[in-house]
Amino acid sequence: MSSLDIKSFKRDLKKLKKGVNKGLTKGNEKATESLLNTILDRTAKSQGLKGTFPKYTKEYEKRKGSKKVNLRVSGDMLDSLKVTKKQNNTMLIEFADKKQEKKAEGVSKKRPFMGYTKKEWRNFENTFGKEFKRHI
Repeated sequence: MSSLDIKSFKRDLKKLKKGVNKGLTKGNEKATESLLNTILDRTAKSQGLKGTFPKYTKEYEKRKGSKKVNLRVSGDMLDSLKVTKKQNNTMLIEFADKKQEKKAEGVSKKRPFMGYTKKEWRNFENTFGKEFKRHI
């Protein structure tokens, strides 16, 4: 009958814990960055959470100089989006500029774009899982 080597067990357990913590952090970072890029790519294609964005009014098209509905008149609003790390491995996609956040609240009433679809969430989970596994 073999016995457990307590010293080796404790060392391996400590290594595993370190890997799990790093995997959680890196997995969250990579998956959240990927989700931000998904939101930006989707809006660039005139797509929101509910499908194709409604068209701009004729007056707004003239002011913008384009018919393409991609939420980028100046680019300031979408360029203000960033990933922020909070405590306990929590990551947020938020606006760096409060003025742009207010603008997005108004835009989102007619053209919802912040958030994710079921498919986008599965991609988030897959990205997280792959990155997590790399560290354990």
